[in-house]
Amino acid sequence: MAHYLLKKIKLVLSLVLSLILVLDNSKILDLVFSSTGLYNEPQKLDQVIWKNFWGSLYWTLFLLTHLFFTHSKFFY
Repeated sequence: MAHYLLKKIKLVLSLVLSLILVLDNSKILDLVFSSTGLYNEPQKLDQVIWKNFWGSLYWTLFLLTHLFFTHSKFFY
């Protein structure tokens, strides 16, 4: 029973992570940056660098999590 439940959890998490992949990451980042007030001034070079950094970090964490849940032997 626990094995079946873990497989279902793995499936749901994979589907959620795939949905996140389909979403436009720039819209998510724009929402985060506008809520923190960084868009109140004209965009500067350091803000562009930070936005690229957070975007790269976001996708790196997404891919590592997705690979863990889809290829980990723990869930089989």
